[in-house]
Amino acid sequence: MRIVSRPAALIMGAPRAPLPRARPRPARSTLRRDRALAPLRISVMSLLPEAAGPTSRTLVASCGLSFPLWLLIYITNQIKIKSLIPTAGIDAFDTCSQDNRGRRTMREEGATRANGDRTKKKILDAAEDLFGARGMDSVSLRDITDRAEVTLALASYHFRTKDRLFEAVVARRADVLCALRRTGLEALPPDAPPQAILDAFMRPLFEQITLNEDPGWAAYMRVLARMGEDDRWLDLLGEHFDALAREFIARLRQALPDAPEDALARAFTMTLHLMLTTVSRHRRLDQITGGRAAAGDLQRAYDSLLAYAAAGITAASDPRRSPAAPLRSADLPARSSSADASVPVAAPGPAA
Repeated sequence: MRIVSRPAALIMGAPRAPLPRARPRPARSTLRRDRALAPLRISVMSLLPEAAGPTSRTLVASCGLSFPLWLLIYITNQIKIKSLIPTAGIDAFDTCSQDNRGRRTMREEGATRANGDRTKKKILDAAEDLFGARGMDSVSLRDITDRAEVTLALASYHFRTKDRLFEAVVARRADVLCALRRTGLEALPPDAPPQAILDAFMRPLFEQITLNEDPGWAAYMRVLARMGEDDRWLDLLGEHFDALAREFIARLRQALPDAPEDALARAFTMTLHLMLTTVSRHRRLDQITGGRAAAGDLQRAYDSLLAYAAAGITAASDPRRSPAAPLRSADLPARSSSADASVPVAAPGPAA
């Protein structure tokens, strides 16, 4: 058949020559894959036995050498998989890939863990502040997430419930505080007086506030003060603080050997409440004194607290002291209004 040019074919009606088709350009990913697999393709070609046949060798030479295609070639030619590539080469290639994946995974896990720790700290800080200011029952999980500027889902993921979040707030600083107190207690000489023992107990708390300038410690003390007013939290307080408190009471009993055990324990518990009220810097003192004494001056407050607590425990534990007059019971007649007017009214407590 005679082939003529395209213009002549249009005029003469002769058969037209087929137009050359442009070969599609492979994608960049395909080119990168082919370049990466070229050394392996050459190695496989050299390792394939003649029994593999020309068809298999042609497929290996022309394809991207994906693993399913290798497997198909070996199955059809009844060739063992180990005869394709030396075992050492496979192990080295797989080990390198696993190492790279491991390093990448460790970096990703490290970044994820750091982000999670920052999120947990924001939630704990917000919860601590709100629990100290308003109490556990008056704060919702939504209030905490709004303050922390995180989603409710994140708070639920890290702490599940508000009760567990409250427990985490208590536990976070309890370990730090107890460790500092134990260090101070172990440094005391055997004949330490009550004031030195109380100083080892109370000083770490005040110094955490004055040295670190961390407002969270004052909020934490308000949380503990509220817990002391609610029997629901006795077990939680006991879990973190009772063991060390008993050690301090034992040292006080060593310093005051004649003190009745119940009187000493009661005086120590009163000191706890007094300490929590002082360190929370309640502004009742500013109100009573008209601003002449500031509750925020922790140094002067601590000086007064330590002297007052040491003298109080010593006096309350003295078996020779005169007991207070019996309290009036309900079956006795009430005082007249004129008599009541002469009795000074006690100042409200910290909740006032």
